[in-house]
Amino acid sequence: MRGPYKQHLDGALSWGMLDGSVYKILFYLQDGKSLKYIKGSHCKPISLENDRYSEPGMNDEVGSIAVYAGDVVIMDVRTVHRGTDESFYASGEWDDKPRILVSTVLGKVGSKLTRAMEKGNFSRLMDWMDQHP
Repeated sequence: MRGPYKQHLDGALSWGMLDGSVYKILFYLQDGKSLKYIKGSHCKPISLENDRYSEPGMNDEVGSIAVYAGDVVIMDVRTVHRGTDESFYASGEWDDKPRILVSTVLGKVGSKLTRAMEKGNFSRLMDWMDQHP
């Protein structure tokens, strides 16, 4: 939750090792090799001003995960990660061969971070719906 939605995380987001209470679940319906993440990023504070701050630095170790249809990946929501680059789909080559990923987020009941993520995601959804009636 970056940019204009980062305000929802004020006072709810902690970067300590044991403070994770919200997890992203990724269900893969096809094989893939595009999931990348910055190792240990869930423990290092980063600016949430925009996506630029989530790009790997010179000293960051980037990991990669190959997945197969039916695999499930569970990660701390604070982990900096990305899938396929947008430019991959820009050519239109994949228009007739869609790649589908099912994703959801689960949080510890009653945690500040869970409540903040719910409010922030609701706000982001409402903004998207206003912009795309």
